[in-house]
Amino acid sequence: MSNVKQDLVDFRLARATESFKMASLALEQKYWNAVASELYYTCYYLVIALFAKNDIKTSTHSGIRTELGLKFIKKGTLDVKWGRLISALFNLRQKGDYGDFVFLTEEEILPLVNEVGDFDILIRKMLQD
Repeated sequence: MSNVKQDLVDFRLARATESFKMASLALEQKYWNAVASELYYTCYYLVIALFAKNDIKTSTHSGIRTELGLKFIKKGTLDVKWGRLISALFNLRQKGDYGDFVFLTEEEILPLVNEVGDFDILIRKMLQD
């Protein structure tokens, strides 16, 4: 992998780490809308790091979900549950960030924290291979 490509992968992984830490801080305060948003962005940065390594280009949030499905899930490299996780987080982020009178709940968000942690480990392992 070229130095520029590796630098981009590393930058995106650093952004994923930052987003997960921000989710943890919001979690401590029970700011569920913020937790949902930061968990989504954790996954987003992980996926675009994977895309950078594999020369996959996309410019929209729906594009990352589509390309992840086509290039990794459909081919069996990633389990379909990861696509569902990212879609669920995207929908919760949209609802929490843009919905009027919406406060997400602990019951909606808390189960997703460990899943995002598992996805983080998986993607970082894939990036090392």
